[in-house]
Parts: sequence; C-alpha cells; structure tokens
Amino acid sequence: MSKIYNLDKDTKIVEKSVVSKRLFQNKNASVDIYAFDEGEELDHEMLFIDSLAFVIDGEAQLEYGKKQMRLGRDEACLIEAKTWRKLKFTKKTKYLLIDFKENVMIDHLDKASVFSLADAVSYES
Repeated sequence: MSKIYNLDKDTKIVEKSVVSKRLFQNKNASVDIYAFDEGEELDHEMLFIDSLAFVIDGEAQLEYGKKQMRLGRDEACLIEAKTWRKLKFTKKTKYLLIDFKENVMIDHLDKASVFSLADAVSYES
C-alpha cells in the first residue's frame, strides 16, 4: 500500500529547534525530512554511506570535504560516503535526506534517476 506525504503540512518549523521525521526505511535506504529554524546546524560528521541532501524550501550552507556550497529551494547535492560534512541553515528550511545503505552503490544511476528519488513522496510498504 502506498502513502502520500504532504511535505509542507507533515513537518512544521519550530522556533529555535530541529524537527525530524522518518518517512521511510528499508534494507537499502532511509528517507528523513527535517525542519530547521534559521541559524540551526547539523554537526560536522562523516557518514559511511552515500546521501542525497535535498532542500525543499529555504537555504543551507553545506561544507562538504574542503568545498563550501549553497543549496537553495529545489536544489540537491549527492554527498559521497566517508566525506566530512556540515550543514548550516541560513533561513527557515525544510530538508529531505536520503541515506543509501553501505551495500547500495548509486554511481551507476544517471542524474535523472538520482533526482527522481528526491522527488518521491510515496512508497510501497
């Protein structure tokens, strides 16, 4: 059975807080949505899995390895495993994170396939 998520209504931004909700998890991936107030941060971390960071609305500054980049509304970045990352949210932001498990390689996917994963708001249970 499929479920449709309303990403605008399901997750609300709370002042001076980080709100998160797990939308989906299976043996290959997990999908989480976050709501960040302006100025909130995700700590500097290194994950051992590939991730797709997708800004639904708002703006994030991403430190990725030695690079710094800005992600705005409807923009995404594929973050490779074993790379240091830190996110700072410069505006109130809704953010979708897809984490691919260690044994799933996404290098073979074309760009359109990767971004269609970020656009998916339903899943089979």
